[in-house]
Order: sequence, then structure tokens, then C-alpha cells
Amino acid sequence: MIPEADMLKMVVSENAFSEFLRSLQNGFYVKSPEGISVKDFLTEICGITEEYIEENVKTVFINNKPADKLHQVFIVPDMICALSGAMPGLVGAMMRMGSFYSVLREGITCDSPESGKSGDEVLVKIKLFNKILYDKGPEFLFKGIYADRADLISLLESGVFENEISEMEINKKKMKKVILNNLSIEFKSHIIYYRVEVIGNS
Repeated sequence: MIPEADMLKMVVSENAFSEFLRSLQNGFYVKSPEGISVKDFLTEICGITEEYIEENVKTVFINNKPADKLHQVFIVPDMICALSGAMPGLVGAMMRMGSFYSVLREGITCDSPESGKSGDEVLVKIKLFNKILYDKGPEFLFKGIYADRADLISLLESGVFENEISEMEINKKKMKKVILNNLSIEFKSHIIYYRVEVIGNS
């Protein structure tokens, strides 16, 4: 059961947007039905086309284990899904989906038992790296994602966004002045659903 989330909308500078984009490497959450395949999660829930996955997503880690057959791995609670383009060297080749060298990492390859479709919704943690981060990260930020309250507040209060956020709306209430300290008093839930717009593109 997903707890109710606070809502945050921000209009930011291009510099701030780049900071939010880089933060996606640390992980964010997307809501998904439990029991669907990772392939269906990426295409139907995240909106990443099969063509893009085939051409660009070279490595997928599920709970820190490389995965090959995304249609045979199923969404379960507390799942972490990391997406990467091609990684260099032999290690990169070993971790690549369907690689000739994948036999060398049989002992650590993700082997997920089939999960029944319970109808429940869960939050899947996603991490994006290299090409995938810059290709798909903006789409996630524009559409909206979930974040841990503590992590997002820590990021916002880090000082890098000073004078970089022109508008902020919390739980549909627009702040008269953007103040990036003591934000914790504005949020009650453990997770925050937020989306970002870039100044001039909103």
C-alpha cells in the first residue's frame, strides 16, 4: 500500500534542472502495479518504447543484479531497477543484456520467480545512468516522480538552488516567496511527488 504523498511543483532555471537531472542517478520512484513484467513496467508505465530499449538500454540491474530477460522478471515491492547504456571494458560487456560474456556472471544474474498480479500498487525505485539519464531523465522530471522526503529536502536545502527556483507550489498552494530552508515543516508524508518545469518552457 502506497502512503499518501505530498505534492511539489517547481519552475526552475536550466542550471537547477541539470542538478535535478543528475540527482536521478541516486534513485527516484515510479508507481506501478505489482506483478507486471519489468518490460511492461518500462514500456507501459514509464513510457519508454521497445525500440529505445532495444537500441539504447544495454544494461539493466534489478536489485543490483544484472538482468537479461526483462519479460521474465516481475515487479515486486521494494524493487530497484537501474538502467544504463553501454558500459566500457570487459565488465561492461559481461553485464550487458544478452551478451556473449553473460555466462561469466551466471551466479549473480537476476533470476526472479513469477509474481502474481495482486492488483496492489508499489513504488519501484529507478536509477538512470549515462545516455539513459540524459535521454529519459527530463521526461520523468516533466511528468512527475516520487522521492524520499528526507533526500529531496536535503537536496533542496543544499545551497545549489539559491535563486535558481522561481516558483514553488506545495500541495497545490503557491508560495509567495521561495524559501529553501526549513522545508521539512511544509511536508508531512515520507514521500513527495514532484515535477519540474524549466523557466520559459512552462
